[in-house]
Amino acid sequence: MRHLRADIRKYLPAFLAMAAAAILLLATTLTTGIAAERMGAGVESLGGIADVGLVPETAGGLIAEGQAEEIARMPDVALAIPTYSESTVLRGPDGRELTPMLTGYPTRHNAGLAFEGLEGDLPGRGAAELLLPRDIAGELGAGIGDLVEVLGSGGVEELRTVGIVDPDELGMMAYENVFTDLGTAQRLFHHAGQVTRVDVQVTSDPGQWALTAQQRLPEGVVVQETGAITASFAPVLQAVGIILKVVSGAALAMSVLLTAVAFSSVVRARRRSYSLLRTIGAPRGWVGRGVLTEAAILGVLAGLVGALIGPVVTLGLLRVLPGEGGWPSFPGVLLHAFLSWAICVGAALAGCAAALGQLYARGALHGLASADRGISRRRRMLLGGGGLAAVAAAAALLRPEGTTSSSAVAFFLLLTGAALTAPLLVAGSARLLARGRWTLAYAARRLSAEGQMTAPAVIIVIMVGLSASLLTVAGSLGGAMERQIASQFGADVQISSQVPVREEDPGGLRDVGGIRRVTAIGALDLEVRSERPEDAGLRTSALSIDPSGFFDTAELAFTETGSKGDVRRALDAGAVALPESVAGALGVGPGDSVLLRVEDRSVRAPVAGVFVSLSTGTQLVVPRDVAEQLGDDPGYDAWHLAVAEGSSAGDVRDRVEAAVREALPGASVITGAEMRDRAAGEIATYTFSVLGLVSITVLVGSAGVAGILSLSVLRRSAELSTLRAIGLSAGAVGRLLLAEALILAVPTILSGALAGTAAGWALCRVLADAMGVSAVFHVDLPLTCVLAGLTLGALTITGCWPVIRARRTAPATSLKSA
Repeated sequence: MRHLRADIRKYLPAFLAMAAAAILLLATTLTTGIAAERMGAGVESLGGIADVGLVPETAGGLIAEGQAEEIARMPDVALAIPTYSESTVLRGPDGRELTPMLTGYPTRHNAGLAFEGLEGDLPGRGAAELLLPRDIAGELGAGIGDLVEVLGSGGVEELRTVGIVDPDELGMMAYENVFTDLGTAQRLFHHAGQVTRVDVQVTSDPGQWALTAQQRLPEGVVVQETGAITASFAPVLQAVGIILKVVSGAALAMSVLLTAVAFSSVVRARRRSYSLLRTIGAPRGWVGRGVLTEAAILGVLAGLVGALIGPVVTLGLLRVLPGEGGWPSFPGVLLHAFLSWAICVGAALAGCAAALGQLYARGALHGLASADRGISRRRRMLLGGGGLAAVAAAAALLRPEGTTSSSAVAFFLLLTGAALTAPLLVAGSARLLARGRWTLAYAARRLSAEGQMTAPAVIIVIMVGLSASLLTVAGSLGGAMERQIASQFGADVQISSQVPVREEDPGGLRDVGGIRRVTAIGALDLEVRSERPEDAGLRTSALSIDPSGFFDTAELAFTETGSKGDVRRALDAGAVALPESVAGALGVGPGDSVLLRVEDRSVRAPVAGVFVSLSTGTQLVVPRDVAEQLGDDPGYDAWHLAVAEGSSAGDVRDRVEAAVREALPGASVITGAEMRDRAAGEIATYTFSVLGLVSITVLVGSAGVAGILSLSVLRRSAELSTLRAIGLSAGAVGRLLLAEALILAVPTILSGALAGTAAGWALCRVLADAMGVSAVFHVDLPLTCVLAGLTLGALTITGCWPVIRARRTAPATSLKSA
């Protein structure tokens, strides 16, 4: 304790660096857990409250309430909720208007609807009352008790707002919906006894129930797999889980390194004191026990500071992180805090032991006679050579034909190689600047000649490299998520005809403004079975498509593909794609073959891939050539339209509806673009969480590096005071330290950014291969530049502390002994 009090100026920077490491570790582990839970909840909410949705076979049709009751009595149905939805116009108290869907539901189920964010009450049975999502209530300017005008088939009627609910709790299928009692909605639109949809909760597997129930459903009712959305995101969620674990592991490594380096720097700063004690006869054990006790005290205190401030940092980040909830229980927070505290203490002891080992490696007189010059030039060259060898090995492992394991090894080799080459890179950069102006030349020659900045250089490279790799993976997986979202809603604009026609371009669709591509789709009923003779066949339906046109207007969320992964080419060659529920029931997958049968005709077709889709449900996807082999041309009853860039899907839908009114009487024209955009917003948690974690890593890591740089100033107090004594001003000393920091930071930031981007590519390959995520690697150059600027700014700001300390160095200090 006497040593701690006497040398508090030396121990304080180390303590702050250790506390920053503890804060980084605890804040990162808490944030990763909360982000993973929030994202999982956000994806889960996309499917709403139902496992399976049942809708009319013809778009715009109706289901009789008697049919809904029949569905409720089907096996494994736990709950069936019939609803009636109709587009309408709402006018708020101040005259603002919106055109959402009015959905009526049986209010007898109110007791089973638990909305955490509900303000007010739920609509009553038969009452003229409304439940509004919070976003719609805000746009209308409506609050609890306000009257809202609703346009029905018989005119305008006023409904009283009785409840406001968080839209995230309603699910994606309730996008732009307001709610009232089922009877009220049917009365407003003169459709008593009819519904537009039945949401079903089942006690068995939803996919298998949907497949088997399709044959027993009332006539004119088909399955819409609402669970397809969450199923399609399963690989992405697994990939995100891996990324967050990598972040936690890297935070652990950085925290251990910061803490160990901080305390070992203190031991080196007091090197002459310990050597003097050994010279006058102090046993090694006595000195070692004293130093280890100091390390334990600092580790305990720094860990406690981290345990207190870490949750506060996490709470600050959660204020900008999308979603709600996810905060662990109090015992969970205590457990994380205890583990962070224990790691901080252990790292401090490890750093102390390593420094004592270096101290004992040489004689006591050597410690009194020479200054600690850090890592030698020879060792720096050896480490740099090892780092370059690691980078070369990583490049060899990242060949196109490489495996998942080789990509994972390359990820670690790239970051390790960059860290090992950091001291050599700093020394090389310093030599290039050694002939500049005096301040820059002095700083450069010192960094080139001595190895004191090895640890900060390594920490900066790891910090920037990890952050750059995370941003790279975030961008690539963000693109995969957007494609998964788009695949669930089909084309931008979709036309459904009640009667099949032979014309591929009814009403001159290709001439309608704002359309980029039109593809016609047919439908046929068939039986599909595996090639095993003992297996029974399944009766289902299929989409007859032109593969090139279909995939140019819409995508499918494939969970399994063949070894080559080119589903479109396989479909062109006569293969078929199966819904996950069908593939599971038949026990087949990519590479297997199935038998398709229509009456007395059958075709054997290989399986190109397995998919889940909200828009296609349990329908197979069959190329038109195969469909024609099974019977007469079924014609076309659906058309998918891709909207041209810059055009509005809603406007195009309106023009298409007018164009096909005569050619396709009674046809339904819809767009899923609005719901697609809403779903994309629901999973923004992922990108925000990665950016938040990168910010924590950079800011807190920079603070830790500043603490280590401040220890360097203390070790150099005699040198700096000598410069002051021979006439160097306080400002010039500050500029000297700042020049050293910049020479240290710029090359290591650039090296870390390059290595991190390459490591991100390797991690993208790991995720794509292991999880089946279609992640296309791309470099987000602006975001990488922002990362580099943020790191340089954080290091500059936090580095002001050691610069200020250096400016205060008195010339008389050089006359004192260290």
